[in-house]
Amino acid sequence: MTPETKRNAVIAVTVVAVAVAAWMTWGYLGRAGASGVEGRIELKVFCDQCKYTADAELSELTPPAGGKAARAPIFGPGYKCPKCGKETLYANPYVCTKCQTLFLMSKGASGAPERKCPKCGEVQ
Repeated sequence: MTPETKRNAVIAVTVVAVAVAAWMTWGYLGRAGASGVEGRIELKVFCDQCKYTADAELSELTPPAGGKAARAPIFGPGYKCPKCGKETLYANPYVCTKCQTLFLMSKGASGAPERKCPKCGEVQ
């Protein structure tokens, strides 16, 4: 291999390595929220006590005293409900495919979690 061929090979490998590093960095920053979109996570919320429902941004919700809201009442306290003031507001409730009722996961007869509509009994 001549010195010029070696130099060209090193340049080519360097250009490819820089391109791959740039692509990986761009992909990571895009997933990490560097685009300024972080904090604007919109979701539906549902209160298990007063049945309050709304569309809200995650940044607007007040977490419980423990710090992190649970997915459903059977797993722990939720966010603070703006209507009743209790820590019973949960994000992303289930929507029954049959009757369109909003509901949260509950414990079944066996004690295992179940996704059964309290209004019509449809299992999701």
